[in-house]
Amino acid sequence: MVNELRIVLVRRGDIGNLDGVTRFTFNLARGFRDLGNEVYIIAGAASGDPRTYFASARGIEIIALSRGTHSYLETTVKHLIEGSRILGGIGADMVIANGAIPLISRAVKISVNHGNAVTEYKRSFPARLYGRIVYGMYDTVVCVSGKVMMEMESVGIICQRVIPT
Repeated sequence: MVNELRIVLVRRGDIGNLDGVTRFTFNLARGFRDLGNEVYIIAGAASGDPRTYFASARGIEIIALSRGTHSYLETTVKHLIEGSRILGGIGADMVIANGAIPLISRAVKISVNHGNAVTEYKRSFPARLYGRIVYGMYDTVVCVSGKVMMEMESVGIICQRVIPT
């Protein structure tokens, strides 16, 4: 008998965005749920109900930290404080975050890097420092391609695995 895991997928921003990261998040959630796990999604915001657009979102509990959009700093603080508290309440066994999201949890933490922040990391030392610190909080950093892996290495962030979406 296999014990089900409590897996939490985290999106920094709006889970209502109709983009590849949202699609990736819901497809991953559905896969984990179909394997018999308890799956939750924590998002910085939800500007609508993504279940309308993504069939894979149906049956997945979505926890939005806010209803409106906020600055990058406000969203980061919300994830660090509220998101971490929610993870503790759920009793998460595993957390998979899209990007550099600061979270405090005893769960196994995996960050998936889609390459969205590489340009900012190259331009800005504070952003690069932030990325290095936050990615350092994770047990594993995964990049979605070899190209993203090389770009991240160029700014000092090491991806331990490449797993194409």
